[in-house]
Amino acid sequence: MASKVGHLYFPMPPNIDSSQKGCIKHLCHLCFNHRTFPGTLKKNSKDRSSLSFSKAACIFIYKRFNMVIMSEIKKKKTSRDKQAEQTKQRIYETGIALFSDKGFDETSITEICRKADCSVGAFYHYFPSKDSILEETFRMADDDFNIWNTSSAQNFIGRVVVLEYMRTYAELVISSGLEFSKRFYTWKNKIFIKKGRPMQTRLTELIRDEVDLGNLKLTVSPEEGCEWLFVCARGVVFHWCLYEGDFDLKERMVETVDRALRGIEAF
Repeated sequence: MASKVGHLYFPMPPNIDSSQKGCIKHLCHLCFNHRTFPGTLKKNSKDRSSLSFSKAACIFIYKRFNMVIMSEIKKKKTSRDKQAEQTKQRIYETGIALFSDKGFDETSITEICRKADCSVGAFYHYFPSKDSILEETFRMADDDFNIWNTSSAQNFIGRVVVLEYMRTYAELVISSGLEFSKRFYTWKNKIFIKKGRPMQTRLTELIRDEVDLGNLKLTVSPEEGCEWLFVCARGVVFHWCLYEGDFDLKERMVETVDRALRGIEAF
């Protein structure tokens, strides 16, 4: 089944109910009313709420619609799924707390299991190693930025989208804690350069959307722009760790990224 917007047909995601199928038109109107892209409202006898958009605008809508629907599908879980998630989350939170209190090397898997009230077998079912607990933080961060992309991006336009995205990145670092960040932001952490991570992919998509809609002009590609901005952002966090958190990370992050963004903007 497909839904028509403008002159493009979009395939509906699988396993959605009838109420969700009407979501796309609501999202179209929402985006139109927020003026996040150029579009025109048309009314006719066949469809009183039809909208006609440019191709770039249609792609913009579809990306957001598809992620919203798929996130709703993921919410439909069994009680066993929920119990498994609770166990995994308990192990994760216990491990993070012990790493912060005692240090990573001084914390054993046995101690994590004892504090989390679970078996060693349960630990290895969810986490192959202690390092994988740290990697889970990155996965959770990627999930957070997926949500940000669908719910928050429509509230901003142009370069402000990028600045607010990086402000959220700084908030995530702060919530993880200074000691935890010191462990993460080292040259040994190769997760930072892993290709295809949603955190970087989302920013690339946001930049591309704003460029396609004419709200942002760059001298480099969206991929190059994203890489450059994250190099700057990680540098700010590393600097924050060196100075024991002795400055406002969010303020410094936005200031630094703003300057970096101006360096690759076309005027």
